[in-house]
Amino acid sequence: MRPIRALRDAHGQASIDWIVVVGVVTLALAVAGSVASGAQVAAVVVRQFDRALCIVSGGDCNEDRVPCTTASDTDVDDQSINLAIVKLSKTTTLLVERRSDGTYRVTRTHDGGEGLDVGVGASLSLSGLGLKLALGGEARASVLAHEGKGETWLAHNTREATLDAAMLAFGKHPPGVPLQRYSQHGLITSVSGSVSAYDDVALNGGYARDDIDGTRTDADGDVTSYFRRRTETDLSATAGGVVGVSLTGMDSTDYALRRDRTGRPIDFEVFSVGRGTVSPATPGTGLDGPLKISSRSGSGHAYELEQHLDLSDPANRAAAQAYLQARATGGADRLRATALAVHALAARLAVAGVDQLRTFSLEQGGYGISGRVALGIKFGGSVKRTSMHMKLVDARVRGPDGVWTTRDDCLAAARRV
Repeated sequence: MRPIRALRDAHGQASIDWIVVVGVVTLALAVAGSVASGAQVAAVVVRQFDRALCIVSGGDCNEDRVPCTTASDTDVDDQSINLAIVKLSKTTTLLVERRSDGTYRVTRTHDGGEGLDVGVGASLSLSGLGLKLALGGEARASVLAHEGKGETWLAHNTREATLDAAMLAFGKHPPGVPLQRYSQHGLITSVSGSVSAYDDVALNGGYARDDIDGTRTDADGDVTSYFRRRTETDLSATAGGVVGVSLTGMDSTDYALRRDRTGRPIDFEVFSVGRGTVSPATPGTGLDGPLKISSRSGSGHAYELEQHLDLSDPANRAAAQAYLQARATGGADRLRATALAVHALAARLAVAGVDQLRTFSLEQGGYGISGRVALGIKFGGSVKRTSMHMKLVDARVRGPDGVWTTRDDCLAAARRV
C-alpha cells in the first residue's frame, strides 16, 4: 500500500512539512540512542532522515518495508505447433506467492504468438572391420512475436488463495477487483542444436532471448511501464541410453517507471531475477518413432534483486529520464547512449537507491511430449509443463545509508511456511 502523502495545497504546508521532519528525526535519534555502535547510530539517523525528506516531498517511501515473498509455486504450460516454417505457440503461467504478512498474490498470465521456425539436420554412418560409427546433428532457429496479458489477485488467507488459483486455472475470474492488470508484447529469438554419436551419446543445447515491453495498472490507479530482457539456456548430455545431466539457467532484468494516477513519476525500479538448476536427464522415450516423451526434475537456487529510486528526488529523476531517453534514441547511437545511461543509473542506485536482495531454494520438475510427421510438408508439435517451488532462505535490505540489514520479519515468516 502506498504511503499517505501530505496535501500540497493546504495553508501552512511548509510548517507542517518541517514539523514532520523534526518529528521523524527526533524519533530516529531516540532509536539511535539505544543502538550500541557508532556506525549503527549513523545508519539509523541517515535512513530515518532520508525517510523524512521523502515523506515531505511526496515520494514513495516504503520500498524497504514491503512484504517479502516467502514461498511460491509456479506452473507453466507451453504448447506449440509447427507447420512447414510457421510456428504457433501458447504459454499459460499460474503463480501463487505467499508473503511475509500472511497474504497471497495469485497471478495468471497468458501469451500467444506466431513466427518463423527453420532447421537443418544431417547424419553420417560408417561401418567396417567390426566397427560402427554413427554421427547425427540438428540445428534450429526461430523468431517469434508474442502478445500477452495477465492479472494478479490479492488473497488474505490460504483458503482464499487456493480458491482463486483454482478459478484462474480454469480461466475464470475470482470475485472482486484484481490488484494488478498486465499487458505486454515481445519478440523471442531462439537457437537450439543437438549432436549424437554411436546411437547412444547425445548432447543438446538451447538459448533464447525475449525482449518485452509491457504496462502494469494497479487497482489504486498507478501505472507502470516496463521493459524486460530475459535469457534462458539449457544444456544436457546423455550416454549409453542411461541417465545423464541437465543444466538450466534463466536471467531477467526489468526497467520500470511507475506513475501515480495524475501521471506524476514516483518510482523507478530495476528488478533482476536469476535461476539455475541441475537435474538428471534421461533420453526421450520413443513411441512409434516420431513421438518423444521426456521428464525432468532437479534442484537449484534463485535470487531476486529489487532496486528502487524515489523520483521525488531531482537527481534520481534525471538519471531515470536519461535512461528512458536513451532507449528512445534511434539508429547507431542507441547502443552507446543506453550503455552510458545504464552506467549513470547504476551509480545513482548505488548512492540513493533502496535495494532488496532475496535468495530462494528451488525445486523444479516437468514433462514434455513432442512429435513430428511428414505429409508432403513437415508438421510437428509439442506440449510441455514445468512446475517450480521456491522457498525464501535469505532476505536483506539496503537503504540510502548504504548499510545492508537482514529482514528478520521475512525470514521468521519463511520458517513458518
